[in-house]
Amino acid sequence: RNQPTRTAFGVAGITAYGTLWLAAGNDIIGPMFNLSIGSIIWFCRIGVFVLPVLAFIVTRRWCLSLQRHEREMLLHGYETGVIVRSPDGAYSEIHAPVDPSHAYALTTHERLEPLALPAPEDSGGVAARNQGKDRLRTRLFGFWYGDDVQKPTTAELDEAHHHADAHDEIEAGRHVGIETGGQVGGDNFQIEQSATKK
Repeated sequence: RNQPTRTAFGVAGITAYGTLWLAAGNDIIGPMFNLSIGSIIWFCRIGVFVLPVLAFIVTRRWCLSLQRHEREMLLHGYETGVIVRSPDGAYSEIHAPVDPSHAYALTTHERLEPLALPAPEDSGGVAARNQGKDRLRTRLFGFWYGDDVQKPTTAELDEAHHHADAHDEIEAGRHVGIETGGQVGGDNFQIEQSATKK
């Protein structure tokens, strides 16, 4: 998932190999599944070009989605499945910070910054050499790494943790005195409150 394009190319190659393997075994697969050998051949003729492209797109998007999920988990914590209700009736889920060892494993990969095109001319007004090569390199880098979701920086993590601590303090203040029987904002709150006033 940390190398979406490379992983997608690998899955596309495996898909192409599997399609060719299917075509090579059509004389066995056809009678086994009561399929026409001609239909298997036509499927493989089209699939050897179409299926690897689809596998590339799906795998790349899947890896990018995993990167986004891990970034959100590092910044905001993971979902605990505990739902609380505030006095105004709003429901929210409690998030817990990621374990330090798990967070370290999610942030060990290198953070790659996008390449910028070099200036077409130097300070003396002379045209730079190898402009075509630099443009090609920048485009290839953008295709390979341009859509990657960068891992959060230390400053972003510190800011997110500070915001989470402040949010927890606010939520703790909002929920003080309304826990009944292990439930926050339970249905018995109004009854117990009225009994206390009496």
